[in-house]
Amino acid sequence: MARDETARERDPERSLLDRRSYLRLAGAAAASVAVAGASGSADAAGQETTYETITVPAGETRSFEVESGETLENLHLDMTADGASARISASGDDWTVRNVAFEGEHPGGHYLLDPAVSSEDAEGLVENVYMGDGQTEGSDEGAIWVHGSDHYGTITFRNLNVRHFVDNGLYGTGPGASVSDSHGGVVHVEDSYFESNNVANIRVGSIDGRTCRVDNCVVKTGSARALDDGAVNSRGVWAWWGPVDVRDSDIEGGYAEHTERAGNPSVSATNTRWDDEADTDRIPAGVPATPEDAVSSQ
Repeated sequence: MARDETARERDPERSLLDRRSYLRLAGAAAASVAVAGASGSADAAGQETTYETITVPAGETRSFEVESGETLENLHLDMTADGASARISASGDDWTVRNVAFEGEHPGGHYLLDPAVSSEDAEGLVENVYMGDGQTEGSDEGAIWVHGSDHYGTITFRNLNVRHFVDNGLYGTGPGASVSDSHGGVVHVEDSYFESNNVANIRVGSIDGRTCRVDNCVVKTGSARALDDGAVNSRGVWAWWGPVDVRDSDIEGGYAEHTERAGNPSVSATNTRWDDEADTDRIPAGVPATPEDAVSSQ
């Protein structure tokens, strides 16, 4: 796609925020965000990678928007200050969010990432994202929520590290919620690691026979943090609204089919190990173990 050609043309001597004109920092207080100059590190092949660090002040949230044809990449969001957080919204068609690290515990109150694809034949891609520091127990909302009322197309999530969120790791069932409109989009999850996310680690499902895929993913449970109402239930894969195809995965927390919902939710599995048979020490290749791993990916 054209977005990949654009990414290869970037000038390493210029600030990432300057050259990516589509990266919009929302809110009147945007100027108070500390933006470190382009940081560099060397990958395994000795090639230097460049990324931007944005440090969010204590008690504040910084929001970013990605629209049709745009790419947000190589962005380190430092949320380590008390109560600091960030949010990325993606909308429109054929956008990409890649090589992003959310470092620091999320205080809750919003999802870190809320994407949607507007056209049924269009796509969105989220890859190499670190969300490994979790969320404050007793808060609400969580890591990723697919914007159901706006999602008609296909989003592929790849190489995610999502751990210890209280209100779903990947909440991708919103697109099937408006069954009467029959506009549910599709969510695919590949080569990703989820650990002890409350309610569900991977929650997907669409309508009209559109199948969501979970490929080569690992879910580990055992230490989920409670919601604001105290509830704890770390499901492995939760199917809502339609078929979910799980392949080549290791899943603790089993699977659940929300049979009270329309769309005949179901889970089919191929070469997948569940619960006691799952190898949850396995982390799929490409999953970022640290924030720097995410932002330094090529």
